[in-house]
Amino acid sequence: MAVSWCWAFGQESSLILETQMEWEFENTGTASGQPSNTFTYTYVGSPPRFSWAQDDGFLASRFNLPVKSFVPAGWVTLAIYNDATYILNNRLVQVTGAVSNRGIYILIQNAAANTFSLFVDNIFKASFTMVNFNWHYVALQYNMSVNPWEGRVFVDGIAVTALFTDAQNAETQGIVVFQAISGGTRTNYFAQVAIYDSTADTAEVPRFVTRISPDTDSSDTGTWVPHSGAGAQVAVTANLWRTIVRISPLAKVWQTVVGRGNDVLWLASYALRKASQVGDQSATYQCFLPTDDDWGTESVKPLFASRCAGNGKQVVVIGYADEFIGKIVVVNESAISDCAIEDFYRISVHNFDLVVLHCILQLCLTESTPTIIPTLVTHSPTVFIQRKILNLIL
Repeated sequence: MAVSWCWAFGQESSLILETQMEWEFENTGTASGQPSNTFTYTYVGSPPRFSWAQDDGFLASRFNLPVKSFVPAGWVTLAIYNDATYILNNRLVQVTGAVSNRGIYILIQNAAANTFSLFVDNIFKASFTMVNFNWHYVALQYNMSVNPWEGRVFVDGIAVTALFTDAQNAETQGIVVFQAISGGTRTNYFAQVAIYDSTADTAEVPRFVTRISPDTDSSDTGTWVPHSGAGAQVAVTANLWRTIVRISPLAKVWQTVVGRGNDVLWLASYALRKASQVGDQSATYQCFLPTDDDWGTESVKPLFASRCAGNGKQVVVIGYADEFIGKIVVVNESAISDCAIEDFYRISVHNFDLVVLHCILQLCLTESTPTIIPTLVTHSPTVFIQRKILNLIL
């Protein structure tokens, strides 16, 4: 039970989303939809945010999430702002079964009265109201994995319909579709989407999907701070990070990015503990990280972990063993130096530069900020992580 897919809109065009990230748009022209910062769903201390401004034009008002985002039972959640009057019969979000071509969806029943309706198996079930000119966190709970199908709607954390059912054969494949629901030029602002893979998840609770761009986030201050409690911060080379996120298709049955990251950390912790028993501050170890271009024993990666300190903070640097041959790792207040700095992604945290598994696995939010679902933005497929991941225990 977890977030299985999520997205915070950035500066990517619909053409990039469609050609490189498997989205599908009725029209990829900028007149139909484009990134915007006119209205953003944000919080104090957030990285820069964008929304997707979608037009209501004929044959240009819909877009589909990547097919791989679909789950047969769970939740679709989104944050949306509508800056104009609603449009009768447009569908805010629809989950459609691949075989039946029928759906569970939210439709505008009465535009003047701000009335929406829930349909399950294309059959009307209940109505609710949701005013425009405000941000709303909409959560559609659905289940197509059983017969009968199930559906329910929450708005801003509150149930606005009961759980309704309708007889229909179970589906295992499908698609999630969004549509502009207010008139005018790009007046529909979609901020984020999160897909949960279980109806038991508490996905109705409003959350933020946050994306970090490690190549550009270099401010001396920011939202992310080191995880509290005992342990060390972890710096990971870009080469190792690329391997962690590039999971072999065969391995995706049991491996995830979070799991692979945890494997790297736990094994590093064990290796460094063993090394400390003989007075060493570094260790080599092996980790099973299959990628799509591996052959034979290449799935087992030789890794190196080194313990060091800087500015009174303990830091562990992890990478491929051959990256550190003949190099000394020095950590100070401003950089990780003498260790191929160009091979690292960096983020500055409280004036102390750390590379923390691409800035996510070892960093969490301060307690004063809202719950966040981080979204990593890399040159590899986007990675989605729900939990505050482990501190490396030494």
